[in-house]
Amino acid sequence: MGDLDGEQIRFKTPQGINQETVVYPYLQVGVVLPYGFEVMGKYSTRTKLKKGDYQVFGFGLKHNFSQYFPSLETKKINLAAMMMYSNEDISFDFLDVNTSYGNMGINRFTGIVNTYHLQLAASKEIKDFELMLSFIANVSDFSYKVNGTTEEPTIFANAINDLLPELEETKFNYVGEFSVNYFFNKFYAKGTFSFGKFANANLGLNYIIN
Repeated sequence: MGDLDGEQIRFKTPQGINQETVVYPYLQVGVVLPYGFEVMGKYSTRTKLKKGDYQVFGFGLKHNFSQYFPSLETKKINLAAMMMYSNEDISFDFLDVNTSYGNMGINRFTGIVNTYHLQLAASKEIKDFELMLSFIANVSDFSYKVNGTTEEPTIFANAINDLLPELEETKFNYVGEFSVNYFFNKFYAKGTFSFGKFANANLGLNYIIN
């Protein structure tokens, strides 16, 4: 990735979180506004992974288009669009830095992902169920940093962090998503299957506060 005092530095960075399942609680808030708009926010505490941790927060604006088509509302068909920003922070506690200085006290690699989403969704309500099909387009900016076992940054960490912008990149992604919601009392269970470059499945239990 670069050199330090003439010596080339190589990283062996994680290729994934090495977990098939991640369980993390999060708080999601929606505030209904006039004219079919809704402001939404999402926040999760830092979640421990096998060899690292993960945290995300975001906010967005949703607009309901079904209000313009009374025949759709009568059939309980919903059309909506949402724009959202999210910030993901994922850190790994393992990092192999290969130099003649050893690992230089560096043992954590952090990736920060800033993403802007555009989502178009159509759903159908059937009794206590809601079936939803969505198309999502997003653009993500990736940045990275390293640190070590001490709280104070080392000279080596600072030098490497100066080189890491060479790895920063912007990625575009398109995702299709199918989800099913089941509502009961003040809860709803949600199952989601996403398909795009990768396939992903999520299960969630949500509590509704009016």
